[in-house]
Amino acid sequence: MNQEFRGFGLPIEWESFLNRHELFFERYHNLRHAMEAAFIRSYIPTAVVDNVVLETVGKRC
Repeated sequence: MNQEFRGFGLPIEWESFLNRHELFFERYHNLRHAMEAAFIRSYIPTAVVDNVVLETVGKRC
């Protein structure tokens, strides 16, 4: 597998890890896209009160 991998453990073990979990690394971009769609939100408040309300509700949730 021609992919640079930085992680934990010994560098000599990385290639065998990549080979054992190759399918995960091939599909990781789909998983990341799904996580971003579900959990990452962008919001631009239009008024100060919007920001105050969302901060208060967000901290309670």
